[in-house]
Amino acid sequence: MYKRFNRSSQQSRILQKEQNYQFCNTKFGKKKDKKNKTPSESQKNKHQPIFDEQKGQMVCCKCGIVLSERQPVLKNGTRAFSHEERERKKHHGNPINSLLPDIQMATMVKKRNAKTKRLRHALKWDTRYTWKQRNLIKAISEIRRLGTKLSLPQYIQESSADLYKRLYKRNLLKGRSIKSMVSSVIYYVTNKNNVCRPIDEIVKYSNVPQRKIHNCYQIILDKFNLRSPVINPRYLVSRPVTELNLDSRVEKITQEILNLYKKMYSFSGLDPKGIVGAALYFAVKNQDVPVTQSQIANEVGVTEVTMRKRFKEIKKMVAHIRKAKKKKETQ
Repeated sequence: MYKRFNRSSQQSRILQKEQNYQFCNTKFGKKKDKKNKTPSESQKNKHQPIFDEQKGQMVCCKCGIVLSERQPVLKNGTRAFSHEERERKKHHGNPINSLLPDIQMATMVKKRNAKTKRLRHALKWDTRYTWKQRNLIKAISEIRRLGTKLSLPQYIQESSADLYKRLYKRNLLKGRSIKSMVSSVIYYVTNKNNVCRPIDEIVKYSNVPQRKIHNCYQIILDKFNLRSPVINPRYLVSRPVTELNLDSRVEKITQEILNLYKKMYSFSGLDPKGIVGAALYFAVKNQDVPVTQSQIANEVGVTEVTMRKRFKEIKKMVAHIRKAKKKKETQ
C-alpha cells in the first residue's frame, strides 16, 4: 500500500482549487517496482506533483499519494546578522566532528531538568561510561593536546581520530597504552599527508619512549596492510632555513639540489633529514654563508657523519651534471 498524504491547511487550499478529488487515471496498487516498491515512471508522468518543503516529500495534488520522500531542500538558509538572530533562525546543528568521542550525536539532559525520581536514576546510569567511552575520551583529548603542541591542522587531527577508532574496532588497543598508540597514529598520519613532524618532537611532547612508538607503529602497518609513507625531503627544508635565518636564495638552491637528487637516486632506505642537511650545507657553501656543519646538523636533527656521506653523493652528482653540460656545449 502507498502512503497517504497528511493534508495540512496550506496543502488543503491547493487541493480545494482542484475540481477533481478522485484518483488519477492510473490504477494504484497494481503497478509497482519490485525493487523499490514505488510508483512506476508511467504513473509518475500522469500525476501532478507538488513539493512539501516542511516534510521533504513530493506529493500528487490530485490523489495525495507520496511519490518520493526525504528530498533535500536546496534553498539557502535564512540570513542572520547577529549571534541572537543566528540562534533563533538556525534549523540544524553543528557538523559532525570526529574529534568528539560520540561524534556530537549524544543527547545531554541537565540534572536540574530531571524532576522525577525515575529520570534522575536514568541520568545517573547514563553518566557511567564504559571502557570504550573512557578510552575514546582520553585518546581524543590526547590527540587534541598533541595537535596544539605540534601545530597540526584540523584535518590531521580528525583523520588521526578516525584511524584510532578503526584500531578500537579491530580490538588492537587492549594491553597497550593510550599515549603510545596516539603518538604512533599521529606520526603515521602526518607522514602520509606530508605534514612532517620529526619523531623527536612527538617523543618530547607525548612523554613516551621512541621504542614504544615504533612498536605501535609497526602494529598499525601490519594489521591494516599499510606501507610506511616515504617522507619527501622537500617538506623538511623550510624549518631549518627559518631557524638559521638564511636567505631565500639558499632555500631555492636546496630545493633544486633535492629535485636533481631524486632523479638520480632513490629516497627509500635513506634518512631524509641527512639528505636535507647535506643539500642545505652545499647551498650554504655555494652562497658563502658563514654556517658550520654542526649548526646545520643540530638544527636538522641528524649526525654530522650521515650528513657528510650524503654531501659526498651530492658533490659527485653536481660534478657529473657539470661534465654533461660541458660535453653538450662542445658538441
